[in-house]
Amino acid sequence: MAMLELFLQRQNKDKYTIVPEQQAQLCILDLDSLNGKKLLQHQRNHYPHRPMLALSVRDREIDGVQFLRKPIKVDSLKTIIDFYRNEPIHKNADAETKTPVKIQKADSPPKPSVQPITIGQPDTEEKRMPVGFAANDTQNAVRNLETLTRITHECCGTETSTDLVNGADRDKLFYDSQNLFQHILETAIARCRKDAYPIALHLPGGKSITLLPKAGVALTDLSDSRLRPRCLMAVKPDEIHFENPRVSESNLLRLSKQTPQNMDALLWKVTLWSARGRLPLNTDIHAPVHLRQWPNLTRLLSISPFLRIAALWSRTPVSLAQTADTLGMEARYVCAFYSACHNLGLVQLQQVPGGEEMVQMQKAEPSRKGLLGRILNHLRAA
Repeated sequence: MAMLELFLQRQNKDKYTIVPEQQAQLCILDLDSLNGKKLLQHQRNHYPHRPMLALSVRDREIDGVQFLRKPIKVDSLKTIIDFYRNEPIHKNADAETKTPVKIQKADSPPKPSVQPITIGQPDTEEKRMPVGFAANDTQNAVRNLETLTRITHECCGTETSTDLVNGADRDKLFYDSQNLFQHILETAIARCRKDAYPIALHLPGGKSITLLPKAGVALTDLSDSRLRPRCLMAVKPDEIHFENPRVSESNLLRLSKQTPQNMDALLWKVTLWSARGRLPLNTDIHAPVHLRQWPNLTRLLSISPFLRIAALWSRTPVSLAQTADTLGMEARYVCAFYSACHNLGLVQLQQVPGGEEMVQMQKAEPSRKGLLGRILNHLRAA
C-alpha cells in the first residue's frame, strides 16, 4: 500500500488525505494482504454503509464492495475515488464540499483544520456501544436515511443549484451518452430486439451481459456496485465486444446460474447512473412533456419524487422548465426522471407552434371564409 499512499499524499495532496477510519467516507484496503479478509469483515461489521474499494490481483465478487484489479491504473483509481468523493452518504451529505479529500493513516493524527470528504484505511480499534443505546431502532433509521441519500445521489447526482427556468450551465444541465456505456447498451438492446436474437456484451475483466429479447431479460455476472462506476467512464474503442451466442435463448436461460433481470429495468438504471440529474444533449426544456406510458416504479430503481413527476405529466403536459417549479422540487429529480423515461420511450416532447407558423395560419384564415363572408366583403368594397 506504500505506492497508494505515495499517490494519495504526494501527487494528490490537494484532493485526498488519509484519516483514521472513524472519519473516513471511503475505505481502501488490500484484500491480498495477510489480514485482508479480517479487515474487510471488520469494516462491514462496524461501517456497513461506508463504500469500500478493495484491491486484488484476482477478480472477486462481493456485494457492496468495489474492486480494482492489480496492477492498478492511476486513471481508474482516480475515477473511482472521485466518484465516491461526489457521493457523500453521511448526514451532512447535501452540503457538498469542494475542499480536498482527506486521507490519513490510522497511526497518524488527523489534521482538524480541514473538513472535506474523506477516504480512510481501516485500523483495528474495536468500537463498543454505550449501555442502554437503542441499537436496532436508531441504527435502522440511520441506515435507511443513508441508503436513501446514497441512492438519490447515484441516480440524480449532487447538483442542487440547476435552474431550468432561468437557464443553467450547459455542463450541469446536459450530458452526451455517445461515449458512455449507456449508448453501448442502448445499441445492443435495439439490435437484439430487431434481430430477435440474443446478444452477449463482453466487458473488460471477463464480465459479460447477455440480452435475451424474447424473454426480455438480461443475464450478467456484473453486480450493481461494479456496473455503476462503469457508467461514468468513457468507453474506449473496441473495449466492449458484441457476440451472438450459438446457444438458443431457452438453453441460455436454463443453463445460466445468473439471476435474470428485466432488460428495460437494466437500461433504466444505467441511464440514471449515467445522466446523474442531467438531460440528454439538445433536449428542449420549454416543450411540454407528455407521459405516454406510466413506468412501473415498483420494479424500477426509483425515488419518491419520481412518482409526483409521473402523476403531473400524466394529468397534463408540462415543460421541464415548469415541472420543478410547479412541484417545488430540485431540477435534478426532474432531469433524471425524464432521461430514464426518454430512453425507454415513455415520454414525448410536444411541439408548440412557433410565431412563424401562427402568422401563416392567420394569413390562410380569410380563404376559409364561407359564402356569406365573401358577400359582405364585396358589399364593403362597393
